[in-house]
Amino acid sequence: MGRFLGVVLAVLAVAAIPAAAHADTITLTDWADSGQFGTNADGGGGPFRGTTTGTGPLGDSAFLTFCLEYGEHYSYDTPYHFELSDGAKAGGVSGAVDGSDLVSDATKWLYYQAVSGEYSSWYSSKVGAFNSNVGMIFQNAIWLLEGERTLEEVGGAESAADVLATYAKSQDWGSLYAQGHRVYAMNLTDAAGGPIQDQLAYTPASVPDPGSTMLLLGTALVGLAGAARRFSLRP
Repeated sequence: MGRFLGVVLAVLAVAAIPAAAHADTITLTDWADSGQFGTNADGGGGPFRGTTTGTGPLGDSAFLTFCLEYGEHYSYDTPYHFELSDGAKAGGVSGAVDGSDLVSDATKWLYYQAVSGEYSSWYSSKVGAFNSNVGMIFQNAIWLLEGERTLEEVGGAESAADVLATYAKSQDWGSLYAQGHRVYAMNLTDAAGGPIQDQLAYTPASVPDPGSTMLLLGTALVGLAGAARRFSLRP
């Protein structure tokens, strides 16, 4: 029995290792696809194409992403390690070193609209004549929502970025979250562990939350341990 519990505890310890231990990496380039997301924001902003490799929730994939931070940068075509969390860590303009700079619900909702294509159903009616620079406007709105840029720095009151950010604040991220949609901060680091400009990532409702996966695994192993104990106590 003692040996079995030791194995269970060892497996649980391995399961608790953060996603970064799997050496998941991301490489960033311009979002070069034709269409509305083709214009980058001034100051080193997105939109970007993130290409990930690894065994974590994002797996091997390519997707549209935007910067969470303004005061950090990265190099194109350079693989960076990353881990997923609820907030940007150690950098940016408003980011807290302890990682408490949580991604706002408005940013999560806005990013979901971009990656899912849902924005196309309302964008023109809300933002109007600014349609030619959708990618840049989304990036500036995200920076505004995250406190990385001031209202004046994104064009002032009633600018496209302001209109977009204000609209996002009025929307309900909670209902999308309840359906299983998840938006994360990707905390990027270089080979030496130094912070790199954090990005946004999305997993659809069909992909298990990393935390819930670990919880289910732990619950199953504890259940096995209990079953083994009952078996060992039989006469």
